[in-house]
Amino acid sequence: MIAKVITSSNTSNSASFGRMADYITDERQGGDKADWVDYSNFMTTDDHELAVIEARAIQDLNTRAKHKTMHFVISFPEGERPDKATIKDIESEAIKTLGFEDHQRISALHANTENVHLHVVVNMINPDNLNIFI
Repeated sequence: MIAKVITSSNTSNSASFGRMADYITDERQGGDKADWVDYSNFMTTDDHELAVIEARAIQDLNTRAKHKTMHFVISFPEGERPDKATIKDIESEAIKTLGFEDHQRISALHANTENVHLHVVVNMINPDNLNIFI
């Protein structure tokens, strides 16, 4: 298993959360890329557009932070396909280690390549205190 933070030169923060969320969920292309999608710490639990709007609204309330979105990928070796519960446990541990357990995030499993991988987009702005953590 390999975990990697994906960096971007894009600095339009609130828009980047939506673009990354659309990419990992394959929202604009019909969703064929994603086997499953989870929404964590949102008021809505399964509406993609509302989740993105909510995250952008939270990000817009913090005017100090420059980078408000984190995108990371957890990849599994070729041929390895853990069940959803195992993948969610791995994701939870990664999020906890990074200190983002109370933050909004969208996760999507991609199994359309030889290596199954989980994309996670995190709103780095805490929805309770509007501060960034990292």
